[in-house]
Amino acid sequence: MSSSKTAILAAIVWSGIGKITAGFLRFFSTPLLLNHYGKEQYGLIGLAISINVYMQIMELGFNTGNLRFLSQWLAEKKHDKVVKLIQSSMFFYGLIGLLNFVLLVILTFYSGEIFNLSINENIIFTNMLYILAVSSLISWTYSITSQILRAYEKIALDERLNLIGSVLVFLAVILSVYFNLKISQYFLLYGVSIIVVLPIKVLKCKALNSSLDFKFKWNSEVFNEVLKYSIGIFGMAFFQFSARNLRPVILGMQTSVGDVADYKILEQITGIILLLSGSFMAILLPYVTKMKTLNNIKAQIRVVYDGTRFISVFLAFLIFGLVIVAEPLIIFYVGTEYIHLSFWLIVWSVALLGYHIAALAAIVLADANIRPIAYFSMFSALISLTFAWLLTPNYQVGGAVISLVIYTILQMLFYYVYYIPYVMNLNSLKLFVQSFLKPVIIGIISLVITKSILLLVTLTGIIYQLIVPVLIFAIVYCILTAIFIIRPSEIKVILKK
Repeated sequence: MSSSKTAILAAIVWSGIGKITAGFLRFFSTPLLLNHYGKEQYGLIGLAISINVYMQIMELGFNTGNLRFLSQWLAEKKHDKVVKLIQSSMFFYGLIGLLNFVLLVILTFYSGEIFNLSINENIIFTNMLYILAVSSLISWTYSITSQILRAYEKIALDERLNLIGSVLVFLAVILSVYFNLKISQYFLLYGVSIIVVLPIKVLKCKALNSSLDFKFKWNSEVFNEVLKYSIGIFGMAFFQFSARNLRPVILGMQTSVGDVADYKILEQITGIILLLSGSFMAILLPYVTKMKTLNNIKAQIRVVYDGTRFISVFLAFLIFGLVIVAEPLIIFYVGTEYIHLSFWLIVWSVALLGYHIAALAAIVLADANIRPIAYFSMFSALISLTFAWLLTPNYQVGGAVISLVIYTILQMLFYYVYYIPYVMNLNSLKLFVQSFLKPVIIGIISLVITKSILLLVTLTGIIYQLIVPVLIFAIVYCILTAIFIIRPSEIKVILKK
């Protein structure tokens, strides 16, 4: 038991280190690439990566399915089924990688027309797609290695290897800027960085189980068992994934790669909020699942009210703290010529308040019936992407941000209008006001107080314009939160736990 606890602790620590490091490396990569290659070529990078990321949807939920069944069969000592699943998955992922390769190659013949590229831009973009086609074929085929390491409870090891990959990607940026490499040369280094750790993962997997031979061998019985489970996960995740990753692609089709660059700049900044708040649901899900299994209704209600309240407090702090320095942050990050993005940065950041439903989402996913959220996610994604398609020609990056706001509002309506009152039989208005609206109001009041104080102070340097407002806001927000929302006794209980 102690070894399991140690493994879990190591996984949490290395996962946190990996996510934070990778997030900040991506954050600092953006201004370096933007200044070195210019807005248009940086937009080409963002467009190519966005297209390739979206193709991950072909995974069909097998990442979760394989991990679940590999872990189960290892615990049951069914090693023959483990080997058969790994071989079948190699075959399956190899086919997906080949399909990914073919689609990217086909896209090279029509990319200039689809994305409104100039002749020179299309040549560069085509080279990027060829590099992605090859690297993706390799990375798809051996993606099973991460699932094997995690099933054997070597999550910390997998996170360390992923961290090496993130560092290598950032190193590719540094080398490209320092040696003044062409954008195609940078992208080649990027592609190599993605796959360079895969041989190490293969060796580590073989060290765990010498019977693993990574052959392409199909076993329909084992594969179909995992498929039935994975398709359910896929159905729920498909439209959420689409709503998140298709916006830059739509921008590239409807406007220009320069607008894709604007979008990627905003995405990198708001990604810090997602980085720090995105693990709430994953942390709560196992606990909520246990509560549902034990039919502990009181504990579930406590998670809904208290969980939503604490998450809202944390999000309001991050989001309004970012809002107060949106303009100087844009200037510091990418320069004064992008100051027009500060308005859309504020709008996007405020939309992220919708992530306060993480505790509610954990309750939903712990239920065996996830069809309602899957259906509504489909509806929300389609409406959101339709608005993105219609608005981006006139509002460029603003149209994509508006579509994000629409998606967030629709998802919130699902929980507050349907799920909370009719499935959980709770008071939606009470939850909204007490657990969400109060922290938001405190955030707005703190924002106004901070702005009022700043009227009495002249801040000349850009660093001071970033640090001083955030410090003032943090002090005001923490004081008001301690008075009106979270009592000191509650904080002590949390720290003890």
